[in-house]
Amino acid sequence: MSTLEVIVALTLLGTAAIGVGRFAASAADGLRARQLSSRIAWELTNARERIGSWRASEVTAERIESIPFSPTLASHLEAPRWQASVQRIEVPTPAIRVTLALHCLLEQQQATPDQLIFWMADDNDNTETGQAEVGKSGDSESEVSEASIGGEATDEQR
Repeated sequence: MSTLEVIVALTLLGTAAIGVGRFAASAADGLRARQLSSRIAWELTNARERIGSWRASEVTAERIESIPFSPTLASHLEAPRWQASVQRIEVPTPAIRVTLALHCLLEQQQATPDQLIFWMADDNDNTETGQAEVGKSGDSESEVSEASIGGEATDEQR
């Protein structure tokens, strides 16, 4: 082997090593970004579920913005905070429109990585009446559940 062949082989080996190193770093950054994006989406979904368990009269922007972040997400973001807006809508049906956005610092820059808009039924209507009506129809429901538990239903139960 000549000196020139050794130099060419070492140059190719060095170039390949640098390429693999850059690819590994790029893949790791992409994986970190993907995991962070998933964590943010899960946090928004969890906040939506929490807000959905509240009565409509309890849903306010201040209360939403006070929802704490999960420790795992808070450890990955710098200065996370919620920004919420709550609008009452009357047409076509009474509802509440909630806009929920997560704001934070990403790489020392203010960012809004994700936002969620959802609607909730407004319970200022006759929701209690609706719940009472469901409770009144218990006789027919018990016949159906007894038939499904006991096996075959009679013609009257069908």
